[in-house]
Amino acid sequence: MTGKPKIVDEVAQEEFARELIRLRTEADLSQRELGRLTGTSGQQVGAIERLQRRPSKEFTVAADKALGANGRLRNLWPQGRAAPSRWLQKYVDIEAKALVIQQFQAQVVPALVQSEPYARATLEAAYPPSPPEKLHDLLQSRLQRQKLLDRSTPPLVQYVIDEATLHRTIGGLDVMREQFQRIVDVVTSKPFVTVQVLPYGRGAHCALEGSFTLLGMTPSEYLVYSEGAGRGTLYTEPDLVAANTLRFGALRSLALTPAESVQMIQSLAERGAA
Repeated sequence: MTGKPKIVDEVAQEEFARELIRLRTEADLSQRELGRLTGTSGQQVGAIERLQRRPSKEFTVAADKALGANGRLRNLWPQGRAAPSRWLQKYVDIEAKALVIQQFQAQVVPALVQSEPYARATLEAAYPPSPPEKLHDLLQSRLQRQKLLDRSTPPLVQYVIDEATLHRTIGGLDVMREQFQRIVDVVTSKPFVTVQVLPYGRGAHCALEGSFTLLGMTPSEYLVYSEGAGRGTLYTEPDLVAANTLRFGALRSLALTPAESVQMIQSLAERGAA
């Protein structure tokens, strides 16, 4: 006797079905046509989309290939949902190809300008804790990501950080002093990187719900990335991308200028206190 599906499994199946419908519609394929391309039938495709049938691994792999999903459907397969390291790696791969990176960060200093001790402290704070060997690998991966700022043709990087990120003492005062200096060194030596601080005094703003990132892949193609509950999601919907582009512009207009922000952060480094 089959037990009642767990709510988490139902949600995962719904997420898979929504993405399958979206991809199939964008590809202008009928259920029958997708069935033929995946070695199944239109009826089976319809049953999966109506949540009447769970997708098999074979169907998932075939549909991902037929629809050019680049692993999106495989990662959403309900019986084998992607582990955090897999979706994180997907983001890192896309980040490395971006021409423009625009991020609002509400909690911590952005990863690409973190000092090594600060990055280690943020990784050590994760729960459940990771074993030392995994922590080492995660730290090295983060430091490796930062090398894209040293490329001969680096991306344009624009950060808006909430003032709270500068006052949350992570790793101790010495670590924070080093982190402040790291930010100043990066923005003063790399003109394609700007950091703007959004002061407490600005009050309510349009991103109170949390951090987000815009990735410009071409002059006209942007993606939105958001992270929460231990998992990140990439969005490509034009309306969502446009809305978040406007949000980021609004946040930049509220924040201190890049020069004022550097002065503020340099002052914190010299005072030696967060």
